[in-house]
This record gives sequence, C-alpha cells and structure tokens, in this order.
Amino acid sequence: MKFKSIFYIIPSLIILVLLILIPYSLFSFDNNDSKKAKLLTQFNSDELDKVNNILQQIDTEKITDEDLKDSISNLKQTFSEEKERFEENKKLEQEQKKAEEESKQKEEQEKLEKQKSEESQKVEQDSKNDKKEESTETPKEQAVQEKKDYPLELDLTNKLAKLHIQERNLSCEAAATADILSTILKSDVKEKTILDKMKKEKTYGKPSYSSNWKLYWWDPDNGFVWEMDGHQYNLTWFAIYEKPMSEVYKEYWVKTALYNKFENNLWLKNPKEALTHMLKELNNWNFVQIRWDYCTDQKYEDWTMDRKITTEESKNWLAQKNFCYSFNQERRVTWHTDDWKEIYAPKQSHNFILLWYIWNIENPEKIIIWDTQTGRHIYPTAEWMRKWELNDARAIIVYDESEKN
Repeated sequence: MKFKSIFYIIPSLIILVLLILIPYSLFSFDNNDSKKAKLLTQFNSDELDKVNNILQQIDTEKITDEDLKDSISNLKQTFSEEKERFEENKKLEQEQKKAEEESKQKEEQEKLEKQKSEESQKVEQDSKNDKKEESTETPKEQAVQEKKDYPLELDLTNKLAKLHIQERNLSCEAAATADILSTILKSDVKEKTILDKMKKEKTYGKPSYSSNWKLYWWDPDNGFVWEMDGHQYNLTWFAIYEKPMSEVYKEYWVKTALYNKFENNLWLKNPKEALTHMLKELNNWNFVQIRWDYCTDQKYEDWTMDRKITTEESKNWLAQKNFCYSFNQERRVTWHTDDWKEIYAPKQSHNFILLWYIWNIENPEKIIIWDTQTGRHIYPTAEWMRKWELNDARAIIVYDESEKN
C-alpha cells in the first residue's frame, strides 16, 4: 500500500512545481526588481485586456503557496503597467503622426503661397516692362485703349461666400450651384436642396444596357443620368448638362446664359472667344459654372496629394491631384436613347467654378478654377481649353444682379 501511495504523491508534487514555475516560463522580467520589471511580450491592446481580465479574476488570497501567490500578484501588477505603457506609446505615436501630417500640410500650403507670389511678381514685372516700351499711339488713342483694358489679374475667390468639397460621389453640379447661389442669395443653400430640385432623367437609377450591338442610356440634356452615388467606370453613372441645371437657378429667380459649342444665344464663334467672354463676365462680378474633364495631363498637375481632402483643408488652399488611369485612352463614348437620339459624350465629365485668370484677358496665360471634388487648381490656358473642349465647351453664366442693385 505504501508503494502504491507514491503514484499519488509524485504527480501532486509535479503539478505543484509546475504551478510555481509556469509564470516564470511564460514571461520574462528584468533581473533587478521583479515587481517593477518590464514585461517582454508582443501582445496587442486587445490581448493585454484579455490577460488582465483573466488575472483579475484570480483571488490570490485563496492561494496558500506564498511563492505562487507572489508570482500571480506580480503578474497582475506587471500586466497592468504594461497596458498603461502600451496606451501611452500608442498616444505618443498618434501625436507624432498628427504632427507629421500638420507639417506636411504646412509645407504644401507654403508651396502654394510661394507659387502664387512668384506668379504675381512675374505679372507685375511684365507689366512694368511693357510700360517701358515706346508707344506709337497718340495720347487720345492711348486713352481709348486704357478704357478698354481689363486688369492683368482678377480673382473672385474671396467674393464667393461658400466654397466646399462635394458631399456625394456625383454631386459636383449641385455643389457648384449651391456655392454660387449661397453667395448671390446671401444665405447658406445646401447641396442636398439643389440635388432635390435637379431634374432626373425618366429612367433615373437605371444603368446603361446593350441591345442589338448598340449601347443604350439616357439623355443628360433632359436630367441627371443614373444616380448620385454611383461611379463613372463601366458607365454606372454620368451627369446632368447645363440646360436642366439652369432650371434650378430659375427657381431662385437668378438669371443665366448657356453656352456650348453646338448652340448658344451669345453670338460667340468658338470656344476661345467664349473663354474671353466669360472672363469678362468675371470682371463684371458674375459667376461661371463650367463642365470640364476631371482628368489632368500629369505634366500640368499642380498637386501631389492623392487622398480625398476635406472642405476645411481646401480652405487652407490644399488640393488633391486629378489623376485618371484612363487619360491616354479613348476619352469619349457614344450611346443612344430610347427615342434614337445619339449621345456622343466625354468620359469622366465634371463640374467646376471659374475663379480667375492671369495676364491678358484676351489671351490669358493661366486659368484658376475651383474643383468641387479636389479643391483649387491653376492650369495653363492650353490645358484649360483641352479639358473644356473635350466636354463640348459647356458652361452656365450666372448673373449676380444683387451687386448691381
């Protein structure tokens, strides 16, 4: 019997020894002071919480072995301190990341301010150089010419009471219209209000489809094609043209004039002449809402930020680059409506607000616009015209009669 009892005593002793040694085999501590030792693990925050919860459920008062009791107590304290260190390090990392982002934004803002300053200095210097050249005009001719001249630089940015980044994927027309109306009406017109007032095509919410080897879709001259939260690739959305958008302005008793290269009542011969006309409208403190190519030729891209920006960031003159994978592909597509009308439309069509120009109003060097999705951009006139003509040079001139009353 005594011999058999050994089989019960030996396993019990082994279990007791393991219970004492397990904490030391699982975790490593500094040798100097075990109670204040740093816990060496690779646990994340959730794992530390789980271990802490388990340890807190152990009632050390019920442990009669003093060594084991001390080990468990030390583990409780050490894991608790490790959790605090983990949270503190996480907070420091977040603060460091925030500081780096703020520093990057500051650098980008300084870059834009420097660019604007250099352009203004160039305009001023060129103007001085021109004045030094001899004039063959008589004083009377000079007086007539001065009366016809327009400023070398005009900026409507500060006149607009509201400039914001659009709230939905395809709400660029509504965003631009809301900003212009907010200024004219001297009240905050919401983007959603404009979206609700915009005409929708009779098949709004339905994508394109193919039949008899032809592509069928709907007419943006009648109303918005597809829906506001779609995406343009694979023709899951399109847009709304200037004619139905002008009806929104009429609801607010705001006068407009429409232009595209197919038809207009402004007696303008071509898009180049139309651009000059619209810049002169800016000089009369009216507004111009245009349809452009969202994509930018990368050699003219003026920003490097490839993430979506917020309205607050855009107010600090930060902007997002307008990169498109399809820039070098076919940029237009043809489809038919149910009543056999043929639509020949640009891909990645987008809405903008014309803000200002630099240099001669008849032949400007650069054009500045507000992109409702990516912010404020400066483009050479050649890139401006490419973007505009790809979209059939569509525009709405919005007259601000409140300034004339």
